[in-house]
Amino acid sequence: MNDMSPVVAAGIFVEREDGKILAFKRAYDVVDDKVYGFVGGYVDEGEDAVAAAIREANEESGIVVEIPNPDDCYTVMVTSRIQVKLFRAIIIDGHENVGKTFDETEGVSEWIEPADIYMKSPFYDFNKAALEYFNKE
Repeated sequence: MNDMSPVVAAGIFVEREDGKILAFKRAYDVVDDKVYGFVGGYVDEGEDAVAAAIREANEESGIVVEIPNPDDCYTVMVTSRIQVKLFRAIIIDGHENVGKTFDETEGVSEWIEPADIYMKSPFYDFNKAALEYFNKE
């Protein structure tokens, strides 16, 4: 990888039947205890974005997810060097782990109202656009 290669991050979008979405409250981004983003993180060298999203879901939230359609992906450059890929996913194991902390330096996953992910976040534009993408049907 050369110095000009983009850094890729991958995450998941999960929506429950009641309309709430899975979000991650990052410990190092917290402002008024209400800063949310999607579950995800950086893609490791030699790893593809789908594998990274699945790994990050397990590391951050203790859940096992499946990405049934990798083409159902919201992709955007959030800075001149950071590309984010967000995949629609379903939880296949670990539902009971949502709300538990797996790494105190990272944060905790929660089910929240969709508006909270962009109304209370420094990533307002990205989160709002991602929600619009996944709710386009």
